[in-house]
Amino acid sequence: GLAEVTMFNPITVPGTADVVITGQNIKPFIGTVTVASPEGAYVLLDAFEIDDASGNNNGIVDFDEYVMLDVTLENLGSQTATTLSAALSTTDEYITLNTSTHSWPNIPSGSISTQTGAFAFTVDELITDQHVAAFTLVITDGTDTWTSTFNVILNAPALSVLSYTIDDAAGNNNGRLDPGETASITIPNLNEGGCEAINTIASAVAIGSLITINNATYNVGTIAPDQTMDAVFNITVSANAQVGEVANVNYSVA
Repeated sequence: GLAEVTMFNPITVPGTADVVITGQNIKPFIGTVTVASPEGAYVLLDAFEIDDASGNNNGIVDFDEYVMLDVTLENLGSQTATTLSAALSTTDEYITLNTSTHSWPNIPSGSISTQTGAFAFTVDELITDQHVAAFTLVITDGTDTWTSTFNVILNAPALSVLSYTIDDAAGNNNGRLDPGETASITIPNLNEGGCEAINTIASAVAIGSLITINNATYNVGTIAPDQTMDAVFNITVSANAQVGEVANVNYSVA
């Protein structure tokens, strides 16, 4: 049906307003309505798209990546918006802005306008996975100014090491390292991050003289998100090692 609602406190700022309709023993309705300006232009951010074609082109923002933004503005006002320009800013420590200003063509009332590659930024190489970078977009026609904000999630690999296994089939095949034995140790590496870990290298350094690691590094390769890949090291146990002694190894993967 139809309903007419009288608002005691009218909405004075154009944009999108939430509408919630409830009643006893009925399913609530939740929706949105556009609030338009009664006079003049009123321009806000409508949408943006990530363009990381110069990176891995996966449509998300990753570490150490150059990103362009395709930005759509919407005129919610009652008159055509003219001589428009927009300035992008951020205080995020992981973001360097490369292109921060852009001009827009006229936008008629109730219309949108998209500019491809309007802004560009570079993401730092060392970031925390799923870090949220906040941006502010200030739009002006030379007389009025309108501000929109938006967030971008930054993605990075997040590697963790799982439990290793011993393959001593060339020795006595008891699944343990024994004095004088040569065996392989397999170490699984899980990528819990939001993007690929590219060209991953694992390194192992023996502490002390109980064991010798015959290959100090292992090329794991690219580990996709939620994927586990193994590093394999060939190890020789000293013939002078005593049963029950503990061999320490420094292991790293990056």
